[in-house]
Amino acid sequence: MRLADRRAQRGALSESALRVCRALLALLSLTAIGYDVAAGPGVSDGDYFSYFTVLSNLFATAMLLYGALRPAHARSRTVELLRGAAVVYILTTGIVYLVLLSGKAPVYPWVNAILHYLMPLAVTLDWLLDPPRAHDRISGGGLVGVLNLVAWLMRQRSLSAIGC
Repeated sequence: MRLADRRAQRGALSESALRVCRALLALLSLTAIGYDVAAGPGVSDGDYFSYFTVLSNLFATAMLLYGALRPAHARSRTVELLRGAAVVYILTTGIVYLVLLSGKAPVYPWVNAILHYLMPLAVTLDWLLDPPRAHDRISGGGLVGVLNLVAWLMRQRSLSAIGC
């Protein structure tokens, strides 16, 4: 193993393996969204591409593709902040789906599984396996905001369940 490869290795996956996983996940996400659009989601394309689920998945996909094409040492602070934003947005998608919408039968279960379960988990794991460099650490403020949103949504759901 070359010295550069050993330096690039982080955690359980080498940087090259992580980059391949990112590319495959991005391709899977684009395939799911493309299939959903081609099959006709029952709304106009303008409406479909305004859904937060679709927007957050496209943004997360863009960040995964960037990570697949560029080595970790080439990422700027701005890119690290965008990666963090992608994690917050896609986690919001997954959590809101689980808390509020998971009881409805999806039209295409495999598309639903990719967009609402796999992508939030995969993008979060990507962040954990390849965190920002130490001097670019992101504050926990965004996480606190997401947790507040989840608590509010859960409270609203419980209030509506009892008829308030």
